[in-house]
Amino acid sequence: MRTSQQSGRPEPDGAREPTRSEGVRTHALAATRTDTPPPLDHPEPPEPRADQFGGQDDRLGGRGDQPEDHSHQLGDHSNQLGGRGDQLEHHSDRLDGHGEQPEHHSDRLDGHSEQLGGRGEQLRGRGGRFGGRDKAVRAGVTEPPWTRNDALVAAGACAINLLSYVFVDDPGGRGGASVAGFLLIALGGAPLLARRTCPVAVLATTLALDSAASLALHLPTHFGAVLIVALYSVARARPGRVTALATVATVALTLLCQRTGGIPPWQAALSAVLSPVIVVGAALAVGRWQREVDANRRLLADRAVADERRRIARELHDIVAHHITTMQLMAGGARANLARPEVARDALVTLEASGRLALGEMRQLLDVLRADDEPRDAPSRPQPDVDDLERLVSESQQAGLESELSVRGERRPLPPTVGLTVFRIAQEALTNARRYAGPARATVCLTYRQDRVTIEVRDDGGGAPPMEAGTPRPGGYGLIGMGERVALHGGTLSAGPLPEGGFAVVAEVPVTQDETAEAAVQREGALR
Repeated sequence: MRTSQQSGRPEPDGAREPTRSEGVRTHALAATRTDTPPPLDHPEPPEPRADQFGGQDDRLGGRGDQPEDHSHQLGDHSNQLGGRGDQLEHHSDRLDGHGEQPEHHSDRLDGHSEQLGGRGEQLRGRGGRFGGRDKAVRAGVTEPPWTRNDALVAAGACAINLLSYVFVDDPGGRGGASVAGFLLIALGGAPLLARRTCPVAVLATTLALDSAASLALHLPTHFGAVLIVALYSVARARPGRVTALATVATVALTLLCQRTGGIPPWQAALSAVLSPVIVVGAALAVGRWQREVDANRRLLADRAVADERRRIARELHDIVAHHITTMQLMAGGARANLARPEVARDALVTLEASGRLALGEMRQLLDVLRADDEPRDAPSRPQPDVDDLERLVSESQQAGLESELSVRGERRPLPPTVGLTVFRIAQEALTNARRYAGPARATVCLTYRQDRVTIEVRDDGGGAPPMEAGTPRPGGYGLIGMGERVALHGGTLSAGPLPEGGFAVVAEVPVTQDETAEAAVQREGALR
């Protein structure tokens, strides 16, 4: 036993051992500590661990021989504590992670948060599939210098040149078809295998072979198809100054080679100028189109990631807000009725059940997120739907809000997404009523119509404090989430205060006959 400096009351040894949540606060406050040590007394002493934390108090106070007077020593050595910030921060870190307490789930929630963060990165990588292979994957794998498509393109260009060489008469009548010409044309197509990795070198090699064949060997060769492919590759890979220089060089050498063949000047000039210009223009147009397509694909991928994040945020908000609100109200009711054990016990039972449901729904949501690569591992438990509205209203009554459920129209199966939307809207509306309406009565009305389903939640309480028109309630995420859910189905949502007092949320979700029939078939299959 030791005596607190502030209250003078005896407190048990090890009373300063923090719980897990207090350890987190200690770690957060380590960077803002002052020279004055924190108070040593604790409102609720946790389980004693004096044997271990006494040793830490010895090091903090600097006097390990008298562990029972650490509070006095800490008060006398405040300057020493101020100069030993690193040790205090180190001890705070140790207190943070000390002990395994199964009843606390903060460590598990931290792990789930990391999984959710990693899930966003996986979604982004999958979104990249809209635009082809992921760049990160391509950066980590060395691509071959040529592919099968490059080989096919090279073979096709060589075939076209060979056919032109055989069946087109030599204007000069000097060589005709020869073995040297065949070999030179075949070799002229080989550089196209590297047109993706080094297009400029491929074009330079092709121009050199064409010039050598025409000027030095005086062979009536035909490199037209190979030149077109090489120039196209340069224009796609290096648009700008390099492409302009390559076009000028191609036109000049083509004119020079064709002049030796006796072709009329106007025909040679027209062919030498128009062909490269058309090829470069086509390459630039295709490149611009490809860039626009890639940008649209990236935009679609980003939108898919954003939609998935919003969906996860909506589910987490609805699960946490609903159950945490219930637990908060039940804890307050139990504290207010400590003199009435039966009432307090019922409140604690409801609190425990709500916490269990919250953890179950959180696990289910996280299991669904983890199992998207392996659908067989997805949980078999169905998502909530309109059949769970009775349970939802019962939980609301147990939480202290008088609630009732009414169903109008002929009940029929709804698509799972529509049923989940209706359930979440009712859940969020009842949660807001418990938080803001005060002593009130809430009614949940589910109406089946021919082409839509309507969910309406009204309360007659005081509602939230007066706000300007269009301003959401504090936080605003609940109403935003409800609006997003309804908008996904093309429905409408209206929420606002009533003239006679209270608050109303009305959502209409379209449901076609085909969707109803499909939902009925799915339900029959599930029952089998």
